[in-house]
Amino acid sequence: MADSIDKGVVLERAESVPAGQKLPICVSGTTYNVEGLGTNDVGNLPASWSYVGRRYPVVTKEVHPGETVQAEPGAMLSMGNNISMSTAFAGIKATFGGDLIKTKFKNTGKEPQTVSLAGSMPFGVLVPLVMAEHGGKFIAMPGAYFASDAGISISAKLLRAQSCAACCCGGMSPIVQTIKGDGTAFILGSGTVAKKTLAAGEKLLVSTGTLVGFSDSVKFDVKKTGSCATCCFGGEGCFNTQVEGPGVAYVQSFGLDKLAKLMPPKGGKGSGGGGGGGGGDGGAPAEPGVMDR
Repeated sequence: MADSIDKGVVLERAESVPAGQKLPICVSGTTYNVEGLGTNDVGNLPASWSYVGRRYPVVTKEVHPGETVQAEPGAMLSMGNNISMSTAFAGIKATFGGDLIKTKFKNTGKEPQTVSLAGSMPFGVLVPLVMAEHGGKFIAMPGAYFASDAGISISAKLLRAQSCAACCCGGMSPIVQTIKGDGTAFILGSGTVAKKTLAAGEKLLVSTGTLVGFSDSVKFDVKKTGSCATCCFGGEGCFNTQVEGPGVAYVQSFGLDKLAKLMPPKGGKGSGGGGGGGGGDGGAPAEPGVMDR
């Protein structure tokens, strides 16, 4: 039942259920689309890849003899005894869009081995990218990539925005990750990740900071939210992000900017107060010599 509910199917109660018997569940349809956004389906992975968990997921790769898989440093959770781990320089271009070093895992044995990898993004949600479905190239926000087949390269590039305003106010860093090659790659979003398939010329407006990534064919721009009052009090700032097809875009419900607003200030100070009730040292009483008498 849990799987059915998770996939968005509509459940109906059977007409009659004899006492003492379990309640049968009938599937009457799917609800994959909500206001034009679809589910981020992670079920269609290549046979050599599998995953466990929707939040903070673990992906496992069956690595054949001589085969290699790669990931960000620190992503390894477990691996077979005949897996050899090494590091490789990812290139200066990759430094601006991720880590300078990539960790590689090679099967040096004679039998298939497994490597399990886990990302480190808060509230991380798995987004698999079968590169052939994106024309072999995908644009992601910095830090989104965490694992892939060895035939995929990660580099940094300037965001190909349609205007200067889009580059500065579109909610995505001017320098983004370019994921390119053959095979499967994995990126992470935060909260809930939804997928939108855009037809040629179709446009979608999203809140700034919610884009996880998009196909290289998608155009990136911004659009004013409205009047001066809307910009000041609408909660969305002066611009919304606009993406235009053809291609696929992924949006997240809880970006790192929202998480940052919930975190206490670094080295936060107390609110202070008289009578020794809390000074600038986070509520510690004042020195006896200066306390009110």
